[in-house]
Amino acid sequence: AEGGLPAVVEAFSQGRDKLTGSYLELGQRIWSDPEFRAKWVSRGRSLENAIHDSIAEALRAGRYRTDVPPAALAAFTCIFLDGLLLRLRMDGLPADRQPIYDLYEHAMSGNPVTSAEQGS
Repeated sequence: AEGGLPAVVEAFSQGRDKLTGSYLELGQRIWSDPEFRAKWVSRGRSLENAIHDSIAEALRAGRYRTDVPPAALAAFTCIFLDGLLLRLRMDGLPADRQPIYDLYEHAMSGNPVTSAEQGS
Protein backbone atom coordinates (compact mmCIF):
# COMPACT_ATOMS: atom_id res chain seq x y z
CA ALA A 1 0.00 0.00 0.00
CA GLU A 2 1.14 3.50 -0.78
CA GLY A 3 2.55 4.99 2.43
CA GLY A 4 2.68 1.65 4.22
CA LEU A 5 1.42 1.04 7.72
CA PRO A 6 1.59 4.71 8.79
CA ALA A 7 -0.78 5.64 5.95
CA VAL A 8 -3.28 2.99 7.07
CA VAL A 9 -3.17 4.17 10.69
CA GLU A 10 -3.50 7.82 9.68
CA ALA A 11 -6.52 7.00 7.50
CA PHE A 12 -8.19 5.37 10.50
CA SER A 13 -7.15 8.30 12.68
CA GLN A 14 -8.80 10.83 10.36
CA GLY A 15 -12.10 8.93 10.36
CA ARG A 16 -11.58 7.83 13.94
CA ASP A 17 -15.10 7.22 15.19
CA LYS A 18 -16.61 5.76 12.05
CA LEU A 19 -13.73 3.55 10.92
CA THR A 20 -12.53 2.31 14.28
CA GLY A 21 -16.09 1.75 15.49
CA SER A 22 -16.70 -0.38 12.44
CA TYR A 23 -13.42 -2.20 13.01
CA LEU A 24 -14.34 -3.09 16.60
CA GLU A 25 -17.89 -4.08 15.65
CA LEU A 26 -16.41 -6.33 13.02
CA GLY A 27 -14.16 -7.91 15.64
CA GLN A 28 -17.10 -8.62 17.92
CA ARG A 29 -19.12 -10.14 15.11
CA ILE A 30 -16.20 -12.31 14.00
CA TRP A 31 -15.86 -13.51 17.61
CA SER A 32 -19.53 -14.21 18.23
CA ASP A 33 -20.91 -15.39 14.86
CA PRO A 34 -19.24 -18.54 13.45
CA GLU A 35 -21.03 -18.27 10.08
CA PHE A 36 -19.95 -14.64 9.67
CA ARG A 37 -16.40 -15.55 10.76
CA ALA A 38 -16.19 -18.17 8.00
CA LYS A 39 -17.35 -15.64 5.40
CA TRP A 40 -14.93 -13.01 6.70
CA VAL A 41 -11.99 -15.41 6.60
CA SER A 42 -12.85 -16.20 3.01
CA ARG A 43 -13.18 -12.53 2.04
CA GLY A 44 -10.28 -11.41 4.20
CA ARG A 45 -7.85 -13.24 1.99
CA SER A 46 -7.58 -10.15 -0.25
CA LEU A 47 -6.35 -8.05 2.69
CA GLU A 48 -4.00 -10.82 3.73
CA ASN A 49 -2.73 -11.07 0.15
CA ALA A 50 -2.18 -7.31 0.02
CA ILE A 51 -0.11 -7.45 3.22
CA HIS A 52 1.90 -10.39 1.92
CA ASP A 53 2.43 -8.63 -1.44
CA SER A 54 3.59 -5.47 0.32
CA ILE A 55 6.04 -7.45 2.44
CA ALA A 56 7.30 -9.39 -0.60
CA GLU A 57 7.91 -6.09 -2.41
CA ALA A 58 9.81 -4.72 0.61
CA LEU A 59 11.87 -7.91 0.78
CA ARG A 60 12.77 -7.66 -2.92
CA ALA A 61 13.76 -4.03 -2.38
CA GLY A 62 15.95 -5.03 0.56
CA ARG A 63 13.96 -2.97 3.09
CA TYR A 64 12.86 -5.85 5.34
CA ARG A 65 14.80 -8.47 7.20
CA THR A 66 15.37 -11.90 5.73
CA ASP A 67 16.11 -13.78 8.95
CA VAL A 68 12.39 -14.02 9.73
CA PRO A 69 9.92 -15.85 7.46
CA PRO A 70 7.70 -13.52 5.39
CA ALA A 71 4.61 -15.11 6.98
CA ALA A 72 5.87 -14.08 10.43
CA LEU A 73 6.45 -10.51 9.20
CA ALA A 74 2.90 -10.46 7.86
CA ALA A 75 1.47 -11.82 11.12
CA PHE A 76 3.46 -9.23 13.09
CA THR A 77 2.11 -6.47 10.84
CA CYS A 78 -1.49 -7.61 11.36
CA ILE A 79 -1.09 -7.88 15.13
CA PHE A 80 0.65 -4.50 15.31
CA LEU A 81 -2.10 -2.88 13.23
CA ASP A 82 -4.82 -4.52 15.36
CA GLY A 83 -3.22 -3.12 18.50
CA LEU A 84 -2.85 0.38 17.07
CA LEU A 85 -6.45 0.46 15.91
CA LEU A 86 -7.72 -0.78 19.26
CA ARG A 87 -5.64 1.83 21.11
CA LEU A 88 -6.89 4.50 18.71
CA ARG A 89 -10.46 3.68 19.66
CA MET A 90 -9.83 3.34 23.40
CA ASP A 91 -7.87 6.46 24.24
CA GLY A 92 -6.21 7.65 21.08
CA LEU A 93 -2.66 7.51 19.88
CA PRO A 94 0.08 9.96 20.79
CA ALA A 95 0.15 13.07 18.61
CA ASP A 96 3.75 12.25 17.71
CA ARG A 97 3.32 8.80 16.19
CA GLN A 98 6.53 8.88 14.18
CA PRO A 99 8.61 7.09 16.86
CA ILE A 100 6.02 4.28 16.84
CA TYR A 101 6.21 4.00 13.06
CA ASP A 102 10.02 4.10 13.25
CA LEU A 103 10.03 1.27 15.79
CA TYR A 104 7.78 -0.81 13.53
CA GLU A 105 10.02 -0.18 10.52
CA HIS A 106 13.12 -1.06 12.53
CA ALA A 107 11.52 -4.29 13.73
CA MET A 108 10.63 -5.16 10.15
CA SER A 109 14.03 -4.19 8.72
CA GLY A 110 16.15 -5.65 11.50
CA ASN A 111 18.15 -2.45 11.68
CA PRO A 112 18.77 -0.95 15.12
CA VAL A 113 17.30 2.41 16.07
CA THR A 114 20.00 5.06 15.88
CA SER A 115 20.64 7.50 18.70
CA ALA A 116 19.49 10.36 16.44
CA GLU A 117 16.13 8.66 16.03
CA GLN A 118 15.87 8.11 19.76
CA GLY A 119 16.20 11.83 20.33
CA SER A 120 19.56 11.54 22.08
